[in-house]
Amino acid sequence: MKSNIDDIKEIWKSGQNSFEDSNTPVSEIILQAGQKKKKALKVQITNLVILILVLFGLGLFFKNVAPFNQLLSKVGVALMLGSLSIRIVLELYSIFLSRKIDISETALKTNTNAFTYHKLRKFIHGFVTISILVIYSVGFFMLTPEFSLYFNSKIMILIDLSFLVAALIVGLSIRSAIRKEMASLNEILRFNKELLGK
Repeated sequence: MKSNIDDIKEIWKSGQNSFEDSNTPVSEIILQAGQKKKKALKVQITNLVILILVLFGLGLFFKNVAPFNQLLSKVGVALMLGSLSIRIVLELYSIFLSRKIDISETALKTNTNAFTYHKLRKFIHGFVTISILVIYSVGFFMLTPEFSLYFNSKIMILIDLSFLVAALIVGLSIRSAIRKEMASLNEILRFNKELLGK
């Protein structure tokens, strides 16, 4: 394996961007790294589409079905839609960074781009995701006082408990998706570290 990694480093150092023999172990390593990158990108694009659909659906709901009048409710709506919008912007930026990672470039440039991307994804999945979930939940519960004008206490308890259950389910599915994505990203970094001999 070490000689294959040395071969890749030599190819990259010489600036060669393609491989004449696609059946060599060198091309197999690059192919595997590329597949991991595509898999992670597919997960990101799926997440982005879901976030956009949720934002669009909530926007329509708040505009046409439940146009809130109280200031507290309006702030709650702004927190919910704003937190989703921030997550969408970060996902778009993350996809942009992902596309900058080109396995066929120099090993140093590829590793630098992969590291920057990996660092951003860890930040998004850690602090940012938790913050957005908290802000979104606070926004939702800020709607409760105005909702309670139209629904009795039993229905309000049911709505709030349903939200908590849904938040738990969504949180667990997000955690599962994050683990899969981070596993793919860790594989990309492992390949790049091997190629650099670290």
